Amino acid sequence: MFYCEEDVQKLYAEYMDSVKKLVKEKRDLLNSPFYTAGKRQLLRKKKNLKQKLKNAGAKITGKRQKAISYPDLPGSENDRSDTNYFSNDRIAVYTCITGGYDSLREPFVHPDNIDYYAVTDFDIPEGSAWRRIDVNDFDEVKDFSPALKNRYFKINPHKVFKDYKYSVYLDGNICIYSDFTEHVNRMSKYGFSHFRHSKRTCAYEEAKVCRLLGKEKAENIDRYTSRLKEAGFPENYGLLACDFMVREHNRPECIRVMEAWFAEFRDHLKRDQVSLPFVLFQNGIVPEEVATLGGDVHKEYSFEIEQHL
Repeated sequence: MFYCEEDVQKLYAEYMDSVKKLVKEKRDLLNSPFYTAGKRQLLRKKKNLKQKLKNAGAKITGKRQKAISYPDLPGSENDRSDTNYFSNDRIAVYTCITGGYDSLREPFVHPDNIDYYAVTDFDIPEGSAWRRIDVNDFDEVKDFSPALKNRYFKINPHKVFKDYKYSVYLDGNICIYSDFTEHVNRMSKYGFSHFRHSKRTCAYEEAKVCRLLGKEKAENIDRYTSRLKEAGFPENYGLLACDFMVREHNRPECIRVMEAWFAEFRDHLKRDQVSLPFVLFQNGIVPEEVATLGGDVHKEYSFEIEQHL
């Protein structure tokens, strides 16, 4: 929101905070014992139905994989006592969806200093708040896979939004509920900011989880962790969430780190949360220095993270 009269600023901030309280109440309800008990009952019925189909000779597709369970880290609750929804700079809020991986979620708010952009390879419905940017307009990505195209735009906003000082990236499965100007006002001194990872502090542990869940081939994981060890990259260096990022993207130090991150993703392991801490290490940056958005992206109430399609 652009700066305005002090009383209007106060009313606007109260409105945004009220919206986030509603989101929190909804999330608390969905996590309540009553709701989860009912959900477990439905899952049991679904499991029993699958077993009956299996016994009848039907083919059941899909392989269940058990994730490593980690508790939330201490301090993962987000402190929002310094909320500021106002700036006189225009902000590009954007997502990138390619290959039909997600569908666009319409934002619930339209602040006057924010423009919404969707970098896509499909048409956007008429009347949408999202402005379409066609991935095919960029010659440098024409031979990329859908996943590599996504990471190119996710990591390199300076290639797209040269006329904006700030950008906010969000994954396609995130639904916007309040004014994202507050996150720009939490920018780190390096010109890019993240949430801390809520479960882990170690890229090596994250690589193990990716391997367990089948998100990357085991040999690729082993090759990359060997690369990290050979470079002297320490365990528990820090880990960041990468589904929501805020950047002052034209700053030279931000561009240097983002381009190095994309090169690491492109040339080595296709897991951006694993490679980012290593890139920060190479640039003398501790992840905690850029984790200025909060302790846990899942305990942020300005947006909700939904299931990927």
